[in-house]
Amino acid sequence: MVCKNCGQKLQKDAAFCPKCGSQIIRKKQISNGGMVFLITVVLIAVAAVGTVAGVLRYSSDRKELESKAELPDAVVMQEQVLELQTETVSVTDAEPAQEPEQTAENTFDAYEEFGITQGRKENYAENLDTSAYRYYSSGITDFNFFYPAGLYGEIVYNEKQTESNYGTNMISIEFIGSAGAKLIVSLWQYGNMSIETMTETVYNTEMAAISDAAPVIHKVWEDYGRVILTGTMDTGESLIWSMTKIEPQYVLQMQIISSKYQAGYADRLQKGYVLESLYRLCPFSGSSYTCRSYEVYKAETVKLDEKIEQSREWYYWTQDNLDNLQVEDRNGVIYVSDAGVIRKVTVPAGMDATGYARDYYYVDNRLYFALVHNNNVENRFYFSDDMLIRYIDDKQVTYDLEDADAHIDAASGFQKEAYALIGQTF
Repeated sequence: MVCKNCGQKLQKDAAFCPKCGSQIIRKKQISNGGMVFLITVVLIAVAAVGTVAGVLRYSSDRKELESKAELPDAVVMQEQVLELQTETVSVTDAEPAQEPEQTAENTFDAYEEFGITQGRKENYAENLDTSAYRYYSSGITDFNFFYPAGLYGEIVYNEKQTESNYGTNMISIEFIGSAGAKLIVSLWQYGNMSIETMTETVYNTEMAAISDAAPVIHKVWEDYGRVILTGTMDTGESLIWSMTKIEPQYVLQMQIISSKYQAGYADRLQKGYVLESLYRLCPFSGSSYTCRSYEVYKAETVKLDEKIEQSREWYYWTQDNLDNLQVEDRNGVIYVSDAGVIRKVTVPAGMDATGYARDYYYVDNRLYFALVHNNNVENRFYFSDDMLIRYIDDKQVTYDLEDADAHIDAASGFQKEAYALIGQTF
């Protein structure tokens, strides 16, 4: 026997549902001996909710009242109560109705909540305006952060309370880009452990989990600790920053993982800028909350003018000292060395079908400048850390950084040849 209102299973003699409090009326005849008890129970229940007048309806039909005037009061009350069966909850032996299926209206939609467009393609170039980043606050301690919603196409939101080295998971949010970018923000609650002990636990765990881990901060203050590490993922092809703050009872962490680097300087600059901005905006990183613009970041990070000037100094030193350096002809290719260290290699124009001569300049066995020329036609390639930072074409048009990426294929071909000439691979 179950309650029709909520489906709760009932005791055989129950007068009210123990779950929802609904009155239980049975359709079978009630004996005269139990009539007074039933009436008393009904009156008490109705009075408790202040609806006696609504439940005990008396007919406005004068004739009906007169016809019942001769009946005992208890019998009249019984008939009035039974008339209310159409408006009160009755008992049935049938199984309770199934609960309605959950729909989008009554379930938590993480994509909508965090403004993530499912399936969006990862594009760092479209997420360089930090003023457009969204803000999330959990309401728990200072677990809040900014994030570029336009960078990610998937999200995994988890409040399942699982255990880890850092305590019980309270919230874990993982933003995922289509090319491998990730932003993982987590909150744990731990028990009877000092801040110092938990800080060491975090440090040791993160050092073991991150390849080429390098500590940036590992320190405990009076009422909190902080661990910040950098490293690599995917065999060194992408970067990770792991930032963790340890408070009394709580561990707050943000991990920023860039997708694998693509060819060209623009990709590294854009990924580096997003990473730095997320770090600066993260409240538990201990940073300033202020971000540089992308243009300022690019100028201050690359220091292009300084790199170009340094390349020119190395170039002119080699050219000015050719008479004092060792020159060797190896099957038509000319090598110029300083105390055994190669400074320049020249491939004459007639060596192959290209028709161009190539002059490669090195410092510490790294290529920094390539001059590709034929008669009065020159193409100049400047490199820093094996990245093309400037290209000057045969019309003397200069392309820097991202603009130079359009010529990365040609530059890569010359880099491969340059390194092969000195016994290295690129």
